[in-house]
Amino acid sequence: MDKKQRDMTALMKTTGSFYSNIINISWNQIEFVLFFSQAPRNVAGHVDTIRVYMHPVNAKSLLEILKGTMNEYEKKFGKIKGRIRIKHTKEEGIEVA
Repeated sequence: MDKKQRDMTALMKTTGSFYSNIINISWNQIEFVLFFSQAPRNVAGHVDTIRVYMHPVNAKSLLEILKGTMNEYEKKFGKIKGRIRIKHTKEEGIEVA
């Protein structure tokens, strides 16, 4: 484990949370891998990433929970507006930034 990974592990143990402004998703037959990354706008080239591995059944459950939660949020606060970039390639998965 390199210093960056040790620092990220220490951060997760002390804070228990992580802000992500970039999401990548990869998959294969047995699992989905969600990459939550943080790229501060004022620090060039610096990106911290946490990987979450999920069984396809759990990934589908997460999708349904997010859909329901997003519907509730938009009913209460209004439709979310803004720019969402989605890049989808079979080899690399999906990136949302």
